Amino acid sequence: MAAKQIPKEDSSSLESTCSSEYEFPVASRRQIRKLPRRALDWKIDHLSTLGVYYDANATDLSNFVSVLKDRRDIQFHGLDRLPEIRQKLLRCTEDCWKFSFDFDKERGQGIPGEIQQTQNAMKEFEENKDNLETRLQTEESEESKSRRRTNILLQSGEDFKSIFYRWRTNLIDFWTYFSMILVRWWKPRQKEGRFTHLFMAFSKICLLYPEPGKMYPESICIRGVDVRGTPAVRFVTLPTTTPPTVGSFLQLIVVTEVKQCNAFKGSYNAETFTYKNVSEEALGQHGVQLLMERDSSFFRPNVVGILCIGTKIIFTYLDINQEHYEELLEKSKEINSTNKARISYTRPLDYMDIRDRHEILELFFWFGFVQSKVNRN
Repeated sequence: MAAKQIPKEDSSSLESTCSSEYEFPVASRRQIRKLPRRALDWKIDHLSTLGVYYDANATDLSNFVSVLKDRRDIQFHGLDRLPEIRQKLLRCTEDCWKFSFDFDKERGQGIPGEIQQTQNAMKEFEENKDNLETRLQTEESEESKSRRRTNILLQSGEDFKSIFYRWRTNLIDFWTYFSMILVRWWKPRQKEGRFTHLFMAFSKICLLYPEPGKMYPESICIRGVDVRGTPAVRFVTLPTTTPPTVGSFLQLIVVTEVKQCNAFKGSYNAETFTYKNVSEEALGQHGVQLLMERDSSFFRPNVVGILCIGTKIIFTYLDINQEHYEELLEKSKEINSTNKARISYTRPLDYMDIRDRHEILELFFWFGFVQSKVNRN
């Protein structure tokens, strides 16, 4: 059966779903600062001189999700709805994980209780896993069966047993890995790596395939400066399996940085959080690495990213038009002062907090579905 033709680029924007206000620097944008060659050295001021700005206010995650699912290419391939088996695994994850990890992250107080809580959950899950598998396998609705028969993208790779066993293993692996981290939490001079690996383990519960960013460095030539950087984690689409594009893939999400908890500044809550509550260095690094991924982004001309600080994640969305992007790549080309790229973002969501985890799981399970299906034809 021939694959459908993908619609032309979708320039979906969060313009209609969140504040479109920017906060511009006092200096003229034409006064381009000397740009660092390492992404690690970028700050938010470097982005501002290029006409790239963070929104003044955060957007709701529901608005963020709507913009992604309403894209023409997503709608065209029927990827806006999560298949029933994945919906069930999402609900099972919530049912099996009805607790938060709440302990003093600075002094490590309360860790023994968290370890015991995790071990109890693992024991209960193992005792009930066979009954859970049987129940889920016999509950597929007629609507779900019909969707699989009529949508070519749903006809492969959705074998119940393989998906269920993978989910079950990944959930246990996450709890086990976190327990291993907890027993050493008190050790001094901890590195960001513990949060990177923990985040990757969490994403696997949602049937995502993470890739360590250090496997492949990225670069982009901005105004004649070759800027290089390495994201912490990538989520790319599975490679195509049919000619003429066998082996090609696209970047689904880029986790540009994983930072220690001290990358936050000042006090905030869900209503008051803005980009100003994040360090200038983290924002600068994140922004330039979003630019690096623009050409290979699945959501091109937009880019979806995640800024991870401790166990809290901030979803981001770069919106930059083609003219502006080409201006940044040309050393001698003057930047049109009317071109302004924006980075929309959500408030921080903690995947260790049961209240936030529900929202994260909904989106991550959908990303896992898109990652596994988008290049299958």
